[in-house]
Amino acid sequence: MGKGLILGLLVALLAIAAVAALLWRPATVIGASEKSLAYSLRQEADSDARSGCEGEDDEFSCAIASAAGPVAYEVSVDDYGCWDAAGKRSGVEGELPATLAGCITIVDLIRSED
Repeated sequence: MGKGLILGLLVALLAIAAVAALLWRPATVIGASEKSLAYSLRQEADSDARSGCEGEDDEFSCAIASAAGPVAYEVSVDDYGCWDAAGKRSGVEGELPATLAGCITIVDLIRSED
């Protein structure tokens, strides 16, 4: 095998690995955005209501609308785009859970442009 062929295979393998990382855990490559996190949180809560997040790096404040009013969450995001959310007050009212956990996926990035 020539050095050019080996280098070409190595570059192709790295490109495939980068695409796989983007599809599997996009926040690892791109980072967590407010919109993608809000959509991921809403999906995990199984809610069609509006949601939004504010923050940066790995700490966000998010809210999801519910019949009883907006439910606020403090959300921590790890390096892989996985997050844990806890209601800001004990006994979160309404149909939404007091705690949630999930990971940002490529679907959340695509849908965050809605």
